[in-house]
Amino acid sequence: MGCEPKWDANPSAKDKTIALFHKADLTDPEGVEKALAWLTEQTLTFYRVFSEEVKMIN
Repeated sequence: MGCEPKWDANPSAKDKTIALFHKADLTDPEGVEKALAWLTEQTLTFYRVFSEEVKMIN
């Protein structure tokens, strides 16, 4: 993934959070394009990794 996912188990609630942090220069159009490409890649990776597991949760 290129970065360390941060897991927040949030024991006092049902929701759980996995976050990724990535520095990006959003003041530059090329930086925006790179950030969007990174976000797209990470989203697809999360889907491939977690989609089957999530489908099995009741």
